[in-house]
Amino acid sequence: MKSFLLLLAVSSVFWLLAWGATSRGAVKDFDPATAEPPALSSAAQPSPTLKRITTETTVVSRIGTFQAGTLTVSPDGRRFAYARKEGKGWVVEVDGKIEGTFKAVGLVHGPVGIYARTGFLDYVGIKPMIFSLDSRHLAYSALEADSWFIVRDGQKGPPFKSVGSPVMSRDGQRLAYPALVPGGWCVVVDGTSGKVFEKVGPPAFSPDGRRFAYATRAGGKERMVVDGVEGKAYDSLDVVSGLGALLAFPTLVPEFPIFNADGRLAHHGKQSGKWHIVVEGQESEAFLEVGDLTFSPDGKRLAFPARKPPWTVVVDGQAQGSFDKQPFLVFSPDSKRLAVIAESGGKQTISIDSKAVGTHEGIGVPTFSPDSSRLAYAVKTGKQWAAVIDGVTQKAYLSVSPPVFSPDGTHVAYVAAQSQDRWLVVVDGIEGKVYEGLLRGARIVFSDNSHFHYFVVSQNRIVLVEEDLQAGQ
Repeated sequence: MKSFLLLLAVSSVFWLLAWGATSRGAVKDFDPATAEPPALSSAAQPSPTLKRITTETTVVSRIGTFQAGTLTVSPDGRRFAYARKEGKGWVVEVDGKIEGTFKAVGLVHGPVGIYARTGFLDYVGIKPMIFSLDSRHLAYSALEADSWFIVRDGQKGPPFKSVGSPVMSRDGQRLAYPALVPGGWCVVVDGTSGKVFEKVGPPAFSPDGRRFAYATRAGGKERMVVDGVEGKAYDSLDVVSGLGALLAFPTLVPEFPIFNADGRLAHHGKQSGKWHIVVEGQESEAFLEVGDLTFSPDGKRLAFPARKPPWTVVVDGQAQGSFDKQPFLVFSPDSKRLAVIAESGGKQTISIDSKAVGTHEGIGVPTFSPDSSRLAYAVKTGKQWAAVIDGVTQKAYLSVSPPVFSPDGTHVAYVAAQSQDRWLVVVDGIEGKVYEGLLRGARIVFSDNSHFHYFVVSQNRIVLVEEDLQAGQ
């Protein structure tokens, strides 16, 4: 459960609705990188005046009434899907074309439905409609008569009393989802229903799609099921508790298993009041509290917040720093750097490799350039937000999105709101055309070093905006 990320996202980029004492863990497989990372850029990179050549293509000529929470945009930023109201039913449109009509679309079982429809679950990784990572496949839950089922690429799956959010492997070839059956919940994987439990958690596939895992609860104990085999019993697997967990996950175990790049699995486990990090069945030392698990992109390093008694960050089994509250962690693309955002005294500080680089009222999710040499993030300044690029604060707006770098790291772009109905994209400090809004969930996607695209809303239309960056005179 991305608990800190949830708070961070809500506080920093609302428009996208539009770890004490030194310790050594038992996780010994994760050795710190030995190579010294290059220095981060300390000042904004000078760039020539840009000429932005923009092409607009209308993909939906008239926007209907979306069912809140269903709208989703593919990872490559070129496909989208949503459900809209029509009569007594809901029509699913994919890339502007009708795919089917249903009684309901999206998660609606109990209180979960309320949060799905308001978009709350977007923050915790549960979506009623999803694209595969390669953007070629789409899956979503739908209702006909009194039965729920998953629709994948237009094909209906078997009916159930209720179903949870679908999850696909990266290539979209494998599909898994929770389903309500007589006696409890099971996870359906590749069309086959698994063992029934009181509750199950969201399933996850390994990067290569060969392994899968999900949390379960039965008889007062929680276990991780990995490749169909039940693991050790714990008092709890999820670090989410209290009213939030009860409301957002009334029928699910809110534990998200994490696979690294090599397909190794990590998850939380609580026993006798103490928490452990479990990697391929091997437990770390005990902590009073632990936070979200973060693998480095190369899969060789593991970091997480932990408390005993103040919060610290455990990296490669070693504790680093001391914090009042649980911090948030991000590895750089080369896996050698770790950005940490921590709150103290009402302010948030961002540190890179244990060195503070900025303190602000609020800090958004940081982004490294692909070569890990540059850093950008959003910061709160009064009632406004501004991007900080290479340590330099840019112009402030009502809100800004997490910045995005071009593949070669020379350009950086982000969405900025001048007001609730005036939105634009800023590239290397240059403002673009103002639109009524960006399509909720849309993102800036660079196709190469000088071309990027995104969806906007303009005059009740959905428009694909493609930009070509050229050096100006």
